[in-house]
Amino acid sequence: MKSSLNTLQLKRSIITAFLCSVLFVCVNLLLYTDAFKNIGQEDGVAENIGAVSFFLTSILFFKLFLAARKTPTPKEGRDLGGWYWFLALALLFFFVAGEEISWGQRIFGWATPDWMRDSNVQEETTIHNLEIFNAHTKEHELKPFWQSLITMNRMFSLFWLAWCFCMPLAMAFSAKLRQLVAFFGVPIPRFFYGCLFLATYIAAKSFVIVLQPEELIIEFLDEIKESFYAVIFLAVALNFVKRSKSQTEQA
Repeated sequence: MKSSLNTLQLKRSIITAFLCSVLFVCVNLLLYTDAFKNIGQEDGVAENIGAVSFFLTSILFFKLFLAARKTPTPKEGRDLGGWYWFLALALLFFFVAGEEISWGQRIFGWATPDWMRDSNVQEETTIHNLEIFNAHTKEHELKPFWQSLITMNRMFSLFWLAWCFCMPLAMAFSAKLRQLVAFFGVPIPRFFYGCLFLATYIAAKSFVIVLQPEELIIEFLDEIKESFYAVIFLAVALNFVKRSKSQTEQA
């Protein structure tokens, strides 16, 4: 990444982020219509889009891992990171995609193991719905703030915030951080995508605060928000593929 964000890049990021937030709000307003009120339900359109996007993201990062394994790493000038980062990202998004569809449980209809059902908020085969990682208790009561700090959703939000927004922004102003990132070979997304994540997050929070929807609408909104995140991560992976091809052609 270059040492600074130029004005044009910053303007594009802000404008596109604003449009993304407007689109998010418009999609969620559809929840109040009869025709589209169920797009955010379990196994609905939003969840399926999210699951497919996460799977595709995993595949793309795995392809980048294979390509990086075959490519000799030069001593300097390589900004896409080592193969181990791409493998870690591929495994991460495969896990997220599997969690989105309960690892196929609702597709194939197998029973949830007893040990997992007893501690799972939705009594299904997922890790993120285990009571310890969920914002709700087994009795579907909202946990106090401090007990909900380690929820999967919160950790996932911290992940995109750190990797896609804070890291690119900090690197634009810190030469030492750029050197450290280059030393460890960490692949860093464009700041543009971090703005899209942040815009989606702010739009979701604002939607709930301003409209104060019922609990079911909030649950559907969360599914739509996750699908937006998934599509943005897919765009991030596609951008890495594009950068990898460009780098290969220049080699």
